[in-house]
Amino acid sequence: MPDREGREALASEPRDLDGLVEGAVNLRDLGGLRTRDGAQVRPRRLLRSGLMHAITEAGLGTLRDTLGIRTVIDFRDPGEREQDGLVDWARHGVTALHLPPLSDAAFVAQQRAVAGEQAAAWKASAPGGGFERAMYRDLVRGDTGRRAYRAFLERLADPATGPTVFHCSGGRDRTGIAAALALTVLGVDEALICEDYRVSGEQLRPHTRHFVEQLATFGLTEPQWLQLVQCSAATMAGLLDDLRAEYGSPMGYVEAIGVGVETVAKIRGALLR
Repeated sequence: MPDREGREALASEPRDLDGLVEGAVNLRDLGGLRTRDGAQVRPRRLLRSGLMHAITEAGLGTLRDTLGIRTVIDFRDPGEREQDGLVDWARHGVTALHLPPLSDAAFVAQQRAVAGEQAAAWKASAPGGGFERAMYRDLVRGDTGRRAYRAFLERLADPATGPTVFHCSGGRDRTGIAAALALTVLGVDEALICEDYRVSGEQLRPHTRHFVEQLATFGLTEPQWLQLVQCSAATMAGLLDDLRAEYGSPMGYVEAIGVGVETVAKIRGALLR
């Protein structure tokens, strides 16, 4: 579990960018986080986010011109993209990549699993975020997820990628796993990785209005949604423990999906200072 030092390390950096980028949901900079060997993630190089189609023209300009974003990686499945809509990133001079870690069918099954009072009760009673932990375990084990997360990390190693924002719909599950893997590669302490995951719950709470259609589709009330969107640091700690049990360490998982030492070195060279 994150200690007070971990919380203070996160709080000391202006990482929440929802107020800077108009229309952003759960957008924050991973820059500023310290690694175990004393290095630091470069600011404005790697950002994580929730859905982005509500970002205004002014907000898109801020992403491109103020934050310098050059690549957007979208983890949503094709059905979500069709339902939510797409930003014309090319018009803004930004490269867009689609790397869904779930197939359409798997995504629908997952979403149905979180709908209704039964799922909310399950989550409330599951110690250590057992509901999400099982879901995340399935995500990282599946062939689609392994390919997507390998491609994501390989992209971070490419010098042409530049400052990057990666996202899904809420910016906590598929995006949370991607952030954990990237920060693992960079050598950030697990306590900080888990605390960063927890922050998504805080950033999502003010944005219920963006998820009205999902609430209706899956029969969730607003209180149920707010309960489901909570993020416990213990959930991410559980996933990291699962990777340790199955692959020897979280870095063992990175190696198992085909990300080699040269790629890791390039990622660290690009994103650390």
